[in-house]
Amino acid sequence: EVTANLAAAIAHSRRRVLLIDADLRKPVQHELWRIDNNAGLSYYLSEKASLEESIHQLSSYLSVMTAGLSVAEPSLFFESAHMKEMLKRLKDDYDYIIFDAAPILPEPDVLTLGQVSEGMIFVGQPKYVSKAAVVSASHLIEKAKLSIIGLIVNRVSRNEQHENRTPFSYAYRSDRENRTHQDSFQNVT
Repeated sequence: EVTANLAAAIAHSRRRVLLIDADLRKPVQHELWRIDNNAGLSYYLSEKASLEESIHQLSSYLSVMTAGLSVAEPSLFFESAHMKEMLKRLKDDYDYIIFDAAPILPEPDVLTLGQVSEGMIFVGQPKYVSKAAVVSASHLIEKAKLSIIGLIVNRVSRNEQHENRTPFSYAYRSDRENRTHQDSFQNVT
């Protein structure tokens, strides 16, 4: 949800934004925006859909490319020449391209994606992220020589007390409520 909110906020400032769901193991953007996932990043990169078929224009300033089919080895897609060509082509059409990527731990596919990005925004939820996990992820990012351009800490309550933390994982997506962003993102022109 963080990337959806970030993309919507930037689009509200009249900047052209493409949000790409690059979490090819457990994609979620198609659910948040209530759009088809019949084409998307994996379909485009495997040459089963055109770029135009893979992108949903939600407003004059906001477009979303869903993930498409889940794949076992996303890093193979992210390393491909087709991915680099796609980004080169899209940079002319958008002011910002935002990737919604999987957590770095336990599968560091996002590091490969980071190689074709200008920078990463580290997102964490204190309820689910241990200090050790943050340090481990930070070391992986540093070792890959990637740039962290920001930090977002979300789902923090002012009254929240320190609790035992569980390792960062896909737990952030378990039992997801039926929240969508298509309902809250309207009339951006």
